[in-house]
Amino acid sequence: MKKNLLKLKSIKIHNSNDVNNSVKKKEITEWSKNSNDSIGIIYVYNGNIDLSSLKLSEGLNLPGIVNGGLYLNSLTSAEGLKLPETVNGNLNLESITSAEGLKLPETINGNLYLNSLKSAEGLNLPVILNRGINLEALTSAEGLKLPETINGNLFLNSLNSAEGLKLPETINGNLYLDSILVVEKEKLKEKYPQHTYKI
Repeated sequence: MKKNLLKLKSIKIHNSNDVNNSVKKKEITEWSKNSNDSIGIIYVYNGNIDLSSLKLSEGLNLPGIVNGGLYLNSLTSAEGLKLPETVNGNLNLESITSAEGLKLPETINGNLYLNSLKSAEGLNLPVILNRGINLEALTSAEGLKLPETINGNLFLNSLNSAEGLKLPETINGNLYLDSILVVEKEKLKEKYPQHTYKI
């Protein structure tokens, strides 16, 4: 017997603030449960998908391309989560604590929120982020491979050491390294002269 899957029928989900684990049909009328592929899944979704109260991703089938933001603010684990290939707005995963099982979209044209990530081990980021990225909970740069280009802000507020930190060649926003000692910041300025006024 095939497991029931949540499938997207329409492109009219906007700002649903009362979504729980079961994704109630009465609250998001455009979602339905089906045990086969007769309904199908929309591949391109024009607009924001706000599932900010969703606690579990089990059975969640998202479009391949989201022409807007994708808000999964309350998910604490990426287990079973299949994200779109492209998100042309913000991607909010601010409660995810581990990169285990997390496969990010190839293209993110908004801000990427990973505010609660405790370790960068296993984190694979896109080569280019067309906005900023929030990694404010990371205390160590171990395993962190940042994109070559970040066209927004880079938040590394909790890093307590610059050891192992490799900054992008291009950061077109602000850089936040609030917890790193001044002496280490001076070394970073020598290593990355293009970021002198950001460090």
